Amino acid sequence: SGLAELRDDGTFVRVNDASCRLVGRTWDSLRDTVYEALIHHEDRASAFVSRTRRETDGAPVAPNEHRLLHSDGSVVWVRARTSPIDSAEGPRLLVSLDNVTAARAREAQLTHDALHDSLTGLPNRALFRDRLAQAMARSQRSGTPMALLFLDLDRFKLVNDGLGHE
Repeated sequence: SGLAELRDDGTFVRVNDASCRLVGRTWDSLRDTVYEALIHHEDRASAFVSRTRRETDGAPVAPNEHRLLHSDGSVVWVRARTSPIDSAEGPRLLVSLDNVTAARAREAQLTHDALHDSLTGLPNRALFRDRLAQAMARSQRSGTPMALLFLDLDRFKLVNDGLGHE
């Protein structure tokens, strides 16, 4: 696990080697860097890492997952646990970072597999029903009519039987 100590303003005070490896940077390049600068821009608002002691009332912040930017341009998903700590230099935050990139990739693959045909990779009936329900709800909310086109191919079974499903 990566460990980092942050000042109240979110700048790094100390990090361990695992944190450096996680983002592909050296301690010298992280020193006095604001943690938020490493967070993917889409996740900055929801990443409760660089919160001040006043915002947390001195209590640990619930773990959350967000993306960090690696120095090679890739994205690393982390689960961050943040706890305020007392220090002689002032209030600090201790952040524990676990790399959950592989778990996120597995989850995305499972979701894709559940919503797509394994043979063709095309969206399946479950995804169709979900998107249809969303479109109908959007149509009701906005008062905009919607249409659905149903296309049935006669004797398509002959094509499958003659040429095979692949």
